[in-house]
Amino acid sequence: MDNKTLSIISYITLFGWLISFVIGKEKANSLLKYHLKQSLD
Repeated sequence: MDNKTLSIISYITLFGWLISFVIGKEKANSLLKYHLKQSLD
């Protein structure tokens, strides 16, 4: 999955956030990191 898709998934549920975090950990860019932080607020 690309970072844009993972960013969208991170907002769905806590489970979606975990999926985005685990899959995107290796190839995270600033876009994904921003959305992961925003979805927790």
